[in-house]
Amino acid sequence: MGETVAIATSILALLVSIGSAWLTYFHRGVVRMSKPSMVVFGYEPAGSRSGFVPKVMVRCIMFSTGERGRIIEALFARVKAGASEYIFPVWGIDADNKLVRGGGLLVTKSGVVAWHHFVAAVDGSTFIFKPGAYDVHVIARVHELGRPVKL
Repeated sequence: MGETVAIATSILALLVSIGSAWLTYFHRGVVRMSKPSMVVFGYEPAGSRSGFVPKVMVRCIMFSTGERGRIIEALFARVKAGASEYIFPVWGIDADNKLVRGGGLLVTKSGVVAWHHFVAAVDGSTFIFKPGAYDVHVIARVHELGRPVKL
């Protein structure tokens, strides 16, 4: 009887250890984004070209459900207004009160709070903000995933 209890306890301890190892080292989790505390629609100077380029800014926290975190390779915003849809492919992040071009972001379990700036491509197409309702979707390309993920 005592030998059976010892074997059962050992098997249970092994299963708990395997589960802990999987949750800590192997399970990467998913990237999540809180509901934005603020969304700003505006325009930004076009740089060398004359005029202005549409811009969407989103303030939120992004976090990972896994212990090790995930790497976001790129972000972009999809804005829907009525039947039309427009992609804002140029991503910038406000890091330490300095706007830098997004080139990767490590999102950990504790999260990253930042302003994310999405600027329209300067490709000749025009997008003008008009009065009305907009749906803004932030899409992430996460490292080691084959498809973009809607946050």
